[in-house]
Amino acid sequence: MPPEAIVNSDGSVLVNGLEISVPNVRMEELIGVGANGLVFRAHHLFLERELAVKIWLTNKKGDRRDKFIQGIEEARKTANIGEGRRVIHIYDAGTASGVFYATMDYYRGITLAEWLRSYSPKLMRRVRFAAFLNSEVFHITSETSFHGDLHTNNVLIKVDDRGELISVERSHSPDFMIIDFGTSRFTSRGYSLRRHWQVFNETIVSLLNFGGHFLSLRRDRFFQNRGFSTATPVYIIYSVSSFRVGSWIAGQLVWCRSPRCRTPAG
Repeated sequence: MPPEAIVNSDGSVLVNGLEISVPNVRMEELIGVGANGLVFRAHHLFLERELAVKIWLTNKKGDRRDKFIQGIEEARKTANIGEGRRVIHIYDAGTASGVFYATMDYYRGITLAEWLRSYSPKLMRRVRFAAFLNSEVFHITSETSFHGDLHTNNVLIKVDDRGELISVERSHSPDFMIIDFGTSRFTSRGYSLRRHWQVFNETIVSLLNFGGHFLSLRRDRFFQNRGFSTATPVYIIYSVSSFRVGSWIAGQLVWCRSPRCRTPAG
């Protein structure tokens, strides 16, 4: 059940009856609700700049994970990414009213999922974007530091003050930021890293496969139910004929960057 969040006139917020006030920050608007907490657009009283504030709270029934620990893990991972990468920058972190928060860059934008759904970008534009995203994720991933949950709602497509998409310099690809680093821990660190690449693989495939995705899934089952694997010549010919060969190849390339093939350098 989504939490009740009210922004008070003094800049604090009231979340499910708990008043939370972040030092030197005036909360202005709730802009995001996720499984691990809330994100607010805010204003720093001394620096006089817009920023985003994430507060880690339990938002899903039955979720017994310690949100304080999750918040610390995510903030540390994000803060230790090298400069010059397309990753949200963390300014500060701490506790307020017993919950963990972090202040970070604020960017106007829409999610990758919304860009695909609302703009219906042409294939080549999606291919260019997939290449940029693939390169960025490869450079920020190491054996000890990885996003962990890089689905299409954790990539922010940047827009300007007029709501127009911002493009990467000398490119027709929209600019982006990677947000909301996953904090999930599974049976082992190795499995968590494999899952990181699996989720990212699904994101790349959805980028290159958007439009006929559900029909394609039905056709995939048609082939698999008849004993064809996705590596057979029959399936590859089908992929070419339905413009899905790009996503098939991308899936193989991204998956081969997982620990099953090799681990990228940090």
